[in-house]
Amino acid sequence: MSTSDDHEGLSEKLERETDAMERESDELSKEISDVRSDWDAKRQDPSVPGAPPPPPEHKDDPKQAEEDEDEDR
Repeated sequence: MSTSDDHEGLSEKLERETDAMERESDELSKEISDVRSDWDAKRQDPSVPGAPPPPPEHKDDPKQAEEDEDEDR
């Protein structure tokens, strides 16, 4: 087996591993998105124990948003 064959074999192996990692990354991204959506839905439902409602948005006043966050702690 020549050095060229060794390099080609290694290259193909690494490409397969890269493809597998990309598929796993895509699956993980989808799972994270699904979990985030589920959590957001639960936070909107006051009957779900342990899921506090999201903090109010204060886009115009970052200081107020920080104070609200401190109160939640």
